Amino acid sequence: MEDAGTQTVRLFGADTAIVTARLWLRGHYRENGRTFHRTLWFSDTYVRTSEGWRHAFGQSSIALSNSPTR
Repeated sequence: MEDAGTQTVRLFGADTAIVTARLWLRGHYRENGRTFHRTLWFSDTYVRTSEGWRHAFGQSSIALSNSPTR
């Protein structure tokens, strides 16, 4: 789930945009049923083409330890 208020959209020229936000995940491991909580950041890059905006690249990483978590 996206952490409200963390999404940023940056435009680079007229044809490239990068979206970043912090996400938090909560669930259970299938193997042992233990609960996990994870906070991560994602970045998605979009490029405008003749057919409209297209997703070009996506990346996510675990948040650094000083990042707020839920």
